[in-house]
Amino acid sequence: MIKIFKYFVQSIFIYFFFLIGRIVGLKISRKIFSFLFVKLAPFFKSRNIIDKNLEIFDKKISVEKKLLIEKNMWKNYGMTFIEYIFLGFFKKNNSHVKIKGEEILKNIIINKKKVIFISGHFANYELMSMEITKRKIKLATIYRPLNNFFLNPLMEFLREKYVCKNQIKKGINGVRDAIIYIKKDFSIALMIDQRVSEGEKINFFWQTCFNNNFTCTTSF
Repeated sequence: MIKIFKYFVQSIFIYFFFLIGRIVGLKISRKIFSFLFVKLAPFFKSRNIIDKNLEIFDKKISVEKKLLIEKNMWKNYGMTFIEYIFLGFFKKNNSHVKIKGEEILKNIIINKKKVIFISGHFANYELMSMEITKRKIKLATIYRPLNNFFLNPLMEFLREKYVCKNQIKKGINGVRDAIIYIKKDFSIALMIDQRVSEGEKINFFWQTCFNNNFTCTTSF
């Protein structure tokens, strides 16, 4: 019951922030929410986890470097967060993404190839699948539903309408769905750092991780 109430309160705040974003516009929203995330997010996310993960990456990392990485991370989160409400704008415009090697995409279309697009959660990662579909490549993308079930319907609606209408929920059933799509000549897009607690464990950055997603049991 407490978790439901928590999710409800979170959703009220987020829907309110989305409303503010629509009112002030994309450019100002990016500045506002990157600033807010830098200032407020550390109070809601354990800094110990961030510090521990950075030390796993580089045991000699300086305090100044840590703070810079953390600041840029929260700025990116803030901008990506508010950009969800502007996915329709991105869908209609082409000035926000530069594609290198576009001839590869054209080759996929001409030869009707089925491929697997792999990336990570870099910048606004939703735009990558969007740009692929805008080039008329048959695509299905694997996603992880939000834990907050008050917010997840909106996220799924936005993804299906503006990013890629063929959404595959991660997990064992998602693998089956992906195979079905491939048999229908669809390409698949996925994030290699997607969290899925299944598969054989291996060492990654000297930590025990699942080899199908590189998600460590130490929250790395």
